[in-house]
Amino acid sequence: MVSPVPLTLPVRFGEGDGVVGPALVDSGSQADVLDPRVVHLLNLQVRRLDAPIHADLASDGDGIRLSLFVNVPVKIGESAAAPRAFFVSPLPDGVDAILGTPWLRDTGTGVSADYIFHVPAGKPSSCIYDFTAQTLPLSRTATSSTSAFLAAP
Repeated sequence: MVSPVPLTLPVRFGEGDGVVGPALVDSGSQADVLDPRVVHLLNLQVRRLDAPIHADLASDGDGIRLSLFVNVPVKIGESAAAPRAFFVSPLPDGVDAILGTPWLRDTGTGVSADYIFHVPAGKPSSCIYDFTAQTLPLSRTATSSTSAFLAAP
């Protein structure tokens, strides 16, 4: 059964007041992803994986290659803000982040068609993705409505 309403959580990204926005909780997404708009607002340091990965996100059947990522403190509800790695990729309007299977696994969270609940945790997602990278200076493209980022020359 597919939920008629996407399961979203209000999430605070960054230190202090940071940026608060909706995060889609998606057990079908193979990665945690943050929209470039939030990355830009928080002026986060963007890094590039040595080797990109291919991942399925939300209902996108073709998948996507992900190579850019950031580390950002994340606070959900009353939990303490904890740093987390997110891949950077444009997301649909109304979604600032996707909390996929790595987040579900790390937090011991499960989802059903109507609920988000706690389940016993397994190995952390750091065992799945190797966030070894090089730091890149980035510039925002003015021609894209998706707020894409490119490596600065």
